[in-house]
Amino acid sequence: MCIRDSAAYVSRMRIQCGTGEEQVAAAQWQANALRWLQVNLPDPDVFIAVADVNGATVATAMGEVVDRPPSPGNPTGRVGMLGNVATFPQYRMTGLGQGCVDAVMEWFRTQTDVTSVELFATPEGRRRYESHGFGPHAFAHLRVAIDRTPGVEPPH
Repeated sequence: MCIRDSAAYVSRMRIQCGTGEEQVAAAQWQANALRWLQVNLPDPDVFIAVADVNGATVATAMGEVVDRPPSPGNPTGRVGMLGNVATFPQYRMTGLGQGCVDAVMEWFRTQTDVTSVELFATPEGRRRYESHGFGPHAFAHLRVAIDRTPGVEPPH
């Protein structure tokens, strides 16, 4: 387990997080992800764990501390976000991806001031996170997509 300084390695693993071939192949998000990684890898509020096999990165997980408005339940407003967990298919169920998640969770617990960590999990991945105490939250997560296609008028 190591932390790699190269945004290119992490960007390649990030591609594994796409949900469809069109999304994975879209060059714009890949360029944006690479740029984000280049800017944010040195940030002390970002931690990326990778697992290497024979010098090749095969699994990764990322932790990020984000600032939200303080609230009664979170007086500092700081929240951990666990994401970008990806493992190449041939290395799944080997413990490498779990090791990356474990490393990020250890970072949250020992190197940050967050009091909670959030994530978005696929049904297949839920068991990986339940071992760290993740479970459903009282407030449901909702999302709306905002179409940014040029020339498309948003609904009113």
